[in-house]
Amino acid sequence: MPVVSRVQNGTSNETSHHINVSMIAHQIQNLLTSIPARVFLRRSTPEADVIRGKMHDKRQQQTEAQLQENILRFQLTLANDADTADNTLTLLSKSASRRVVMRVADHPNCPETVMQMLAIHPDAEVRSALAENVNLSHSVMSLLLTDSDTTVRHRLAESYAAPRNILLALTEDENPYVACRAAETLNRCRT
Repeated sequence: MPVVSRVQNGTSNETSHHINVSMIAHQIQNLLTSIPARVFLRRSTPEADVIRGKMHDKRQQQTEAQLQENILRFQLTLANDADTADNTLTLLSKSASRRVVMRVADHPNCPETVMQMLAIHPDAEVRSALAENVNLSHSVMSLLLTDSDTTVRHRLAESYAAPRNILLALTEDENPYVACRAAETLNRCRT
């Protein structure tokens, strides 16, 4: 398998070396694929260093992703646990995960101060989850009663825990679905 061939120069007797670059590249690739990766990576070459660096970065990214996933699972477990302490729920309410914050909003032991904060949360899905909490105080319900999002008001209208005056106010909601649902809830509460 000759890599270099000799070519006679037509104008002089000097011999020049003609290198077939594509042939060399092909032979190097064949050689590299025949060497096990771990042997190649043990060598200290710039190429091996680059590959090692990329492999390390990939492992580190996978490790960070797994860590984030484990943290999320742990937070969800705490937010779902009926025995989670108030101070833990307060910390979880500041989580970056919407799912965790929604679980805190719907938690039966959610502290009043957290409920007040979540009633004005920028995410309507969090406020909707809060509207489903059976232990909402009247002041939090009053905040949700005037929420700009229809879904939040509809969820409040579905709540059998809502007092009569809140449900009566929702029967006059500008959205007919909210008003109808509040009327249905009132009728079911009477029977």
